[in-house]
Amino acid sequence: MICNDFAKNIYFSFLLLTAYIWRIIILTEKNAAGSGYSCCGGRGHHGHHGHHGMCGSIALQGGDLLEADKHSILYLHEEEKLARDVYLSLARHWDSLIHQHVSESEQRHIDRIGDLITVYHLDDLLSADVGVFRNTDLQKLYDELVARGQKTAHDALLVGAWVEEADIQDLQQALTKTKNPDLINTYEHLLQASYRHLNLFVRTWMAQSEMFYTAQILPQATVDAILGAGQVCQI
Repeated sequence: MICNDFAKNIYFSFLLLTAYIWRIIILTEKNAAGSGYSCCGGRGHHGHHGHHGMCGSIALQGGDLLEADKHSILYLHEEEKLARDVYLSLARHWDSLIHQHVSESEQRHIDRIGDLITVYHLDDLLSADVGVFRNTDLQKLYDELVARGQKTAHDALLVGAWVEEADIQDLQQALTKTKNPDLINTYEHLLQASYRHLNLFVRTWMAQSEMFYTAQILPQATVDAILGAGQVCQI
């Protein structure tokens, strides 16, 4: 529908409020995770016995993996690092709490996939250095995204939305290609988190720019569905 100036002001004020709510949700996840967010590869109490592991209340069954599943785990592990490192770089550049908070969430995602790597006895090839990647495509993408996000603070938010759209697309594709319960549970958990992150970046950008968001990777209808009510006004 077409909105007048008053309605648009109310709408964008509402978006700003909901952006703050999404920040609170993400911070709540952080506090709930505490220092024990990883059972095998990260901080806190962890351990596994034979081919089995426990991550909090989530049991990892272990066992044999298809080659496609191994590739999926290792690629998504480094892709989560890409998200974290981009957000860390932009958080430092803009002194952005939003990027800082989401980078901490992405670290938990890295550790979550790291648990799969440990339980399934895969080689952890992740670089410990920020901004360094074994995958040359991800290395190039990191450099491009950071350069784009350093142009303006609004661009930094759009870069965050781009990264989350890319994560959502790759996780959705990975879910269609695996039948492994451990991978399905892990990927679905990460997918829900990416929905929340996309909401945060997009709603904050829309509230600050007073513009409507155009999907960068996913179909527009998919993004609108993730955002909830969608973009109800047309300028």
